[in-house]
Amino acid sequence: MHPWLRLLRKPWFLVATLALVVLTTVETSLGNGPLGVLAAVTGALLGTIVLPMCTRTGLLLGSFLLGLRVRHIVFGAGRRLGTVRAGQAEVTFRTLPVVLSADIGPRREPVIARCWTAGLVSALFGVAVATAGWFGIGTPFWDGFAPAATAVLLYQLIPGRTPLRTSTGWLLFGLPRQDAGRAREFRAGAYAAEAHALLQRGELDRAQAVVDELDGIAPDSHTALSCRVTMHEARGEFDTATMLLLGQLSEQQPPPREMCYMLAGLAGLGLAAAEAGQLPAADIVPTAEQALHDSVRLGFPAFELSGTFGLLALSQGETAEAVRLCGTGAEYSTSTTSRADNLATLARAYMAEGENGRARETLADAERLADWWPRVRSVRQRLDVG
Repeated sequence: MHPWLRLLRKPWFLVATLALVVLTTVETSLGNGPLGVLAAVTGALLGTIVLPMCTRTGLLLGSFLLGLRVRHIVFGAGRRLGTVRAGQAEVTFRTLPVVLSADIGPRREPVIARCWTAGLVSALFGVAVATAGWFGIGTPFWDGFAPAATAVLLYQLIPGRTPLRTSTGWLLFGLPRQDAGRAREFRAGAYAAEAHALLQRGELDRAQAVVDELDGIAPDSHTALSCRVTMHEARGEFDTATMLLLGQLSEQQPPPREMCYMLAGLAGLGLAAAEAGQLPAADIVPTAEQALHDSVRLGFPAFELSGTFGLLALSQGETAEAVRLCGTGAEYSTSTTSRADNLATLARAYMAEGENGRARETLADAERLADWWPRVRSVRQRLDVG
């Protein structure tokens, strides 16, 4: 299907088109003319941008005040301008200041109460902004801003949790209504967050102690399994990590959100195991490729998996495509180890193209981030031999 035809079928495109028609009709009927229509459209556009940024700001403020884990904040979209550290969180600035996103999760008990309250703060920020917009109704700009902001707020209050996105509505209405099993998984996230933070600093033994503690509390949880898999990956035991995930997927049918993450992890680990010669490439690469595409089909954003797609391209001899994808993956990675891993793949792709100079420069960037990471060490050994 032609890209333009796919665009026409997108719900947001249909809603935006309808809103444009309504605004044009209303402003024309009020006698405001073309400038009035332009002001209303501008107001509507800003409403759809400002409202989500305000609810995210409220969520961030609530998270800091309530002691939630804030790992990474991204301000803007597009190319990365730079990253700074603010306390325990990294803040990344990008070229277009139109979005605000953050990696937020539980840190300590009472986990559910803290997260629910942070969601309430987020909702109150959104309500305040949308309400303020209605006080300006009667002028073209606010005629567009207020309805747009209100519509976005109502959308955000719909409970929804997908890969990389949790709505304010889910925190308010979905989180308290979880069954005991799902609530236990959510609480386990506090241990996973602590282990992840230690791992980013290369403190493997301390991270393993946290994972062992989680195993004692919730050994059968998906979160505990994910942590065990990550620890094996951090030690270069890609085959063990891959088989753990394959075993879990064969025994259980996790919810779609968890399934997305597990399939994405299986793809990356399977390809790394094949690269390291720990599993037969002829067997595991097709499995990893299928898992990668299934993860995207179930809702994981393909853009966020650029590095894994790059590793797949490299395994298939498509070095130019691997360079492109891994460059994108490294640019948009949100953790130290994932960026180092993508840079390691990028260095290998440069090596495959005979550009050892660029490979050394890229690997040096990876080593500054995490020189202990197994795939970074592996590429260093290859370069030194070469």
